[in-house]
Amino acid sequence: MNVLVERYQRRKYVNQEDSQVLYYVRQKSGTVRVMDVNKLADAIEANSSLTAGDVKRIELVVRNTGSSLLKDIQLSANKPVDWEVSFEPSKIDMLKAGETANVVATMKASKKALPGDYVATMTAKTPEVNTDAQFRIAVKTPMIWGWVGVLIIIVAIGAVCYLFRKYGRR
Repeated sequence: MNVLVERYQRRKYVNQEDSQVLYYVRQKSGTVRVMDVNKLADAIEANSSLTAGDVKRIELVVRNTGSSLLKDIQLSANKPVDWEVSFEPSKIDMLKAGETANVVATMKASKKALPGDYVATMTAKTPEVNTDAQFRIAVKTPMIWGWVGVLIIIVAIGAVCYLFRKYGRR
């Protein structure tokens, strides 16, 4: 599910010229539609979660919002311990004003990652300007452990039933 948004700015106090400038994100006009909250939550969870050892591909768009040419854009990531992040392409030679470049970040979670939330920061650096974006990734417990737990409970109940039948009341 994709939602088109745009960033806009306004002053904290509209009638004061020296007031702080705030940045907001709003949905682009003409793209509004009615969404089921549960479907939206499921889509967000599916796009931002993985299990220990899994690989996740994140599609990024690098956009030159300035008025000059950007050269030698280096992509890097500040990632959790023992995680691997690679970019394809790992470097953008140049990006003209107003242009965009698509980059795919491949993130591999550590095999020893505990269930919980992790934050990875992707950074695009040039000699002139730097920018970054943070991603929250939820690591979940593999489904196999749920089935193992159910199996252990069934075996325990079966063992207790067997012992009651064999020995009964004495």
